[in-house]
Amino acid sequence: MTTTPYSCTIISLAKEDGMSRFHRAGPAIFAVAAAAALVLGSASSAAASDHGARKGHGPAASLSFKHNRISSSTKPVIEYKASGLPAGAKLELQRTFGTAKVWKDVTWLKGHNGTKTIASVRLGLYSYRIKVYKQHKNIVFSPAKALYSYGRIQLASLCNAQYNHSSIDVYDTNNCDTQTVQVGGNIFTYLIEDTPPGWTSTDTVVKVSGKSTSCRSISIQFGLDNNAGSSDKAYVQVIQAAGNPQSTSVAEGSIGSAYFKLDGGPWYLNLATSNAYTDNEYVNAYLSCWSPTGLG
Repeated sequence: MTTTPYSCTIISLAKEDGMSRFHRAGPAIFAVAAAAALVLGSASSAAASDHGARKGHGPAASLSFKHNRISSSTKPVIEYKASGLPAGAKLELQRTFGTAKVWKDVTWLKGHNGTKTIASVRLGLYSYRIKVYKQHKNIVFSPAKALYSYGRIQLASLCNAQYNHSSIDVYDTNNCDTQTVQVGGNIFTYLIEDTPPGWTSTDTVVKVSGKSTSCRSISIQFGLDNNAGSSDKAYVQVIQAAGNPQSTSVAEGSIGSAYFKLDGGPWYLNLATSNAYTDNEYVNAYLSCWSPTGLG
């Protein structure tokens, strides 16, 4: 009979007091298991240590804007940082160009951290990032950051955009062309002419109902017909999904103005007069937006 180089006892399970337990384990089995656990444990520790080293000390870069919502005439200011870079590594600022959002170099950055004022951009939404490279070989890119550049948009632009966007409606216009009228002793250029109802049941003349809109403010100019009664008034009102209604009024023969903030959601422009369905109200406006349609 052939003898084995070691003896072993088969592990068995025994029931005791309704619970399972190991009855007996041979020394050889535990020795083998302990050795395997040691090897696996050492490998796991080494892998974790290597991963931690890569995560904590590998090349990295970050970018932020002092203000990421600015006027198109304002030059953006960025702050950048990079760490864990090999000797000779350099930094370049990139941004997206065109409808295809192609990444292109914008300007080089001095050192591995600092602040820099960069060129202004016309209205739009742009993405920026840091490229780290060495000898024409890219090493790492920072996470992209968005910049919103706001410009002045005429209400007539939204009027024309409605033909391509179902979430824009502008009413009571002459094919989106401005006209003139005398209000008091002044010539007033207007886009919308309306004979609205009383204040308790306003007339909506502009609807921008997209879930995301790109305008942060609207400046309204409006006047009341010279033929209105001397005590009559005209009203403008902006309502939004979030926030309280904003409104103001102007007397007969006067041109009024209003500046209302927009919160980036859907908004309506409403009109009313104190003499319902009788007095003519004239309106024009421009908006501060980062897209020419007012949509986000």
